Amino acid sequence: ADDGRKQIIRVQPRLGCEDMATVREAAIDGLGVAILPDHLCRDALQAGRLVRVLPAWRGVRGTVHLVFTTRRGLSPAVRALIDHLASGFPR
Repeated sequence: ADDGRKQIIRVQPRLGCEDMATVREAAIDGLGVAILPDHLCRDALQAGRLVRVLPAWRGVRGTVHLVFTTRRGLSPAVRALIDHLASGFPR
């Protein structure tokens, strides 16, 4: 049962990489545990190639910035993409 206590665990990373697809493949190949976004590991989880180790744990929420030059002159497709991305994130 979750008693609300926090625990700090120090780890020695075996792989440092900014490419999440590479991190996912390393985890699938058995290199170790990885912190991955749901959308990137969903298929591997469903196929049994990955296993969720700490199902109740969630990573720290961060800030997402969407940068574009100006609202004027944006193509409808770019505007639609911006609106879609903005609607998918909590305020």
